[in-house]
Parts: sequence; C-alpha cells; structure tokens
Amino acid sequence: LGPDGWVMTKCDWTTTVDETYRFGWAREDGTDGFEFGGELRDAQAPHRLVTTERMFGDDGPETVQVITLTPLDQGTLLTQVHTYPDREARDQALDSGMVDGMEPTYTRLEALLA
Repeated sequence: LGPDGWVMTKCDWTTTVDETYRFGWAREDGTDGFEFGGELRDAQAPHRLVTTERMFGDDGPETVQVITLTPLDQGTLLTQVHTYPDREARDQALDSGMVDGMEPTYTRLEALLA
C-alpha cells in the first residue's frame, strides 16, 4: 500500500525461486514514483522469503532481504533484515527516506488487517 497518500502502481510477484519480481509506488497524484525489484532466492511458505532487491533508476547496490514470519499468540511477528555490501551502501539507503516510508506503510497495513 505504501504510506498514506501513496498507491501501489505495480505488483509483479512470483512464488517461483529464481524468478524476478517488481513493485512500484507513486503519490496519489502520480508524482514521485519509484520501483524496486529483484529475484526470489528462497521461499519456505508461509514463514520465510529470501530475495535480492535493488531500486530502479538508482545506482545503489543490490541487497539481500530475508523476511521471516513468526506466529505469536497475539498475532504475527514480521522480521525483515536487509544485508548491504558495505556501510556506505547501508547509510545511503537510510538517508534515502526509506525508514520514513516503511514505518507508516506497516502502520497502514496493521490498521487494514485489524
């Protein structure tokens, strides 16, 4: 979904290891769009995904992302770990505003699922 005021413009997902995926978002007025994608490296449904990830139109490096879903009595714990090739790449991602977008995105998803 993205944070409030944003819409998902592309959702090309795969459930097949070694195939690619691509996601895109833009503001509701169509401005400030971006896309990222990569390859599904491992899928252990329904608890674990491993993907590569890179932003399109950006010279940033490819990262590896591991998403783990852990059942809890009160819901599900989502753990997301991004591995960057070096500290500089990590800092560049953090400076991009990624955290400012991810936090409200998960808040919006939590409200939708409640």
